[in-house]
Amino acid sequence: MNRRPGAMALSFLISIMLFACAATLKDYKPKSSEEEAIKVVLVGFESAWNRHDLQGVLDVLHEKGKFMTGREKKLVSKKEYADILPSRMLEVPTMTIGTPQINIVGEKAVVNASIDFVRIQIPSFIYHMVKENNKWLIMSWEY
Repeated sequence: MNRRPGAMALSFLISIMLFACAATLKDYKPKSSEEEAIKVVLVGFESAWNRHDLQGVLDVLHEKGKFMTGREKKLVSKKEYADILPSRMLEVPTMTIGTPQINIVGEKAVVNASIDFVRIQIPSFIYHMVKENNKWLIMSWEY
């Protein structure tokens, strides 16, 4: 065999990294019922986006939320986001949320996950969520 051990090790590491990066939100195994509820909201958000279901996306956003948008990272209200959402969906028609890291403290949660918009990959997309009336909602996000 004429392969160098370093090249084989490098190939092995790259394969593991690609496999790890391929994991998605849908593959995530929640550690608690609260994590499961948060996963359901984020999977619903992802699915609504991919169906271009404007109301489905808006349903998981908090009324008083502020949402970062665009390359300029402008913060907008839910109403402002609703106005620009159709054009955003045309620009980036599908998304995949990666495996999340979920930190819950009381009625608040911070979720960090990669997000893949096909042409644009964001390695750290942070969702700030709140639980109101026994329902988790996205209060804001940043990247």
